[in-house]
Amino acid sequence: MLLLATPGYAAETLQQGSLKSLCASDKPVELESCRNYVRGFIDGALSTDPSVAHGVVRESSQLDRLTERAMRTRVQSRLQRYGPSFYAGFCLPQNWEVDELAQALVDNAISNDGAQPARDILLETVRREFPCNVAAATPN
Repeated sequence: MLLLATPGYAAETLQQGSLKSLCASDKPVELESCRNYVRGFIDGALSTDPSVAHGVVRESSQLDRLTERAMRTRVQSRLQRYGPSFYAGFCLPQNWEVDELAQALVDNAISNDGAQPARDILLETVRREFPCNVAAATPN
């Protein structure tokens, strides 16, 4: 029996230094690559974070019904109040700009030799630039 297979390729991880170079570039193509990376990161977070939160609630079905209902209500309430990225530790305002995040990366997010994955520093930057201010939004 002859088996044909196509080779598999792992996605190459973009490094911090490369992302900084793209975001700091004055070349339109490179700057747009930076913007697209940031947009893709945000889109991915906004589409997957609520699913993860709901998955945690589903797994809590091992708990008693009252606890499960309380968790489901709390998760749903927080997602509605703060947005779909709340459990990832950031809350985007309605008027956020991709260039604001790109500039924050260039200004102060890239450190060391830039060899860490870009996604890690981008998450750190988004959390710092757009924190979820739960204390200020919670009524007394």
